Amino acid sequence: MLLSDKIEKELIKQIKQRRQEGQLKLPDEYMLAEQFGISRKTLRNALDRLKKRNIVRSIKGKGTFIVASTSLAQVNPTTMVGMIAPNFKHSMETAIVEGIREYLSGCDLDLILWSSEANPAIEAKYLKRAEQIGISGLIWWPHLPATNHEFVRKMVEDGFPMVMVDRRYPGLDCPAVEPDHYNGMKEAVRYLISLGHKKIGFITGSAEQRDVVESIKLREQAYIDAMREADLYIDDRWIVALDPDMVRYADANPAVMEILAYEPVHKLLALGDDRPSAIVLLFDELAPGALKAIKNEGLNVPEDISLVGFNDSPVARLLEVPLTTVKYPTRKVGRLAGELMEKLIIGEKIETKKYLIETELVIRNTTGRIKELMIED
Repeated sequence: MLLSDKIEKELIKQIKQRRQEGQLKLPDEYMLAEQFGISRKTLRNALDRLKKRNIVRSIKGKGTFIVASTSLAQVNPTTMVGMIAPNFKHSMETAIVEGIREYLSGCDLDLILWSSEANPAIEAKYLKRAEQIGISGLIWWPHLPATNHEFVRKMVEDGFPMVMVDRRYPGLDCPAVEPDHYNGMKEAVRYLISLGHKKIGFITGSAEQRDVVESIKLREQAYIDAMREADLYIDDRWIVALDPDMVRYADANPAVMEILAYEPVHKLLALGDDRPSAIVLLFDELAPGALKAIKNEGLNVPEDISLVGFNDSPVARLLEVPLTTVKYPTRKVGRLAGELMEKLIIGEKIETKKYLIETELVIRNTTGRIKELMIED
């Protein structure tokens, strides 16, 4: 038996013992070489073979770690992390991916992207593929509604490293990274109130989205809480849900997104004396449809109606009237998702399951003081 083969067998014995003891970091190369009475070159040959079998992984500046999710009986050589998302067509997804890659590249991990095309069957196909090809872990931006929730829950229970981004589902024992939807939206509504607005409408998600997506629930609840804390009345007609069929079409066809808010905003504008003087949009991409509905009623933004969005996507800056919005911290979300994935891969236990990244209110031209106050001034 070659010396490197013998050292590899001895290392595997140590790895098994360390796993049982919950110690997932190996001693440094100097200590291991001294322990076995060999040169660092011989030790490295043995470690390189274990790396190829995905039993250990070296992380620059941190050391060599045991890959907790790998079976010592049957291993798959990979340094690949997968990511599944409804699509990668928008700047928000692109910026999050950049943040993930930025972090993973420092850990010698590569990222492979799979678009579910907003189709649960395609999402299921890629979830199964992630298991079959033996990637090190998966970053998941779920399709809505949560059709594949149970399959993912079993993957997590079986020890597959998983990190969710943008949204999370109750009952999944894996970390999720998202912007602070609640406080970000609350800050936006409070800003409108500070401008004198008392009648404020809210365009929220479809009924099926509101049932399963925590981020939508949080943004809507933030609107309600901000209004109540200011002792302002909320007319039930001021909260208007998106049409579920239109939402499904928009997921598959981004062009539909531009008219998605037209009808909901039109409903608000038809309320006569009860018409809101400001409207909060669930996300920025609803703004083109909202502006079209407002214009078709012969009204102007912000002179007659103030408008606020969420995400600070390019559409917010490129509109005829640039949109006041809440900035989604995309790169920070991506980097933290990458960091958490690295920790899961090397076997670190992550107690915190929900990570919130602070947002920022970006004030542009779609918000203004209510007319009555401007006249008084």
